[in-house]
Amino acid sequence: ETIRFKPGDIVEVYDGYKKSYLGYVMEVPITIDDANKNKLHMDYSDDLYMIKTDGTFDHEHIKSLYVFNPHFNVPKPIIERFRRNYRSYIRDYVKKWFKTPLEDWQKDWMQAHGMNPDGSFTL
Repeated sequence: ETIRFKPGDIVEVYDGYKKSYLGYVMEVPITIDDANKNKLHMDYSDDLYMIKTDGTFDHEHIKSLYVFNPHFNVPKPIIERFRRNYRSYIRDYVKKWFKTPLEDWQKDWMQAHGMNPDGSFTL
């Protein structure tokens, strides 16, 4: 019913079997309001977070039921490493896919991911 996390948040992910691990949110599930506004048909696959765990372009799509706030305090060096990786990924994505001048939807996407149109970050 609600989106609990936003892009850039560090989360704990349960793999559905026996282990959990830390990652950071890249994309959030679509909201019901957005689906209705855009006349999209939703199914179970729309309730997924895109999660990254390292500095590569690899990622996973995890059911929202398996994404949590970390159960333990996350050491500062890990937080900083995840933030660096997140910012690097967003910069590379914008550089590759967005052309200037930026369109309004591109500015909105950047803002949702903690990036200002000038390339600085709020996260």
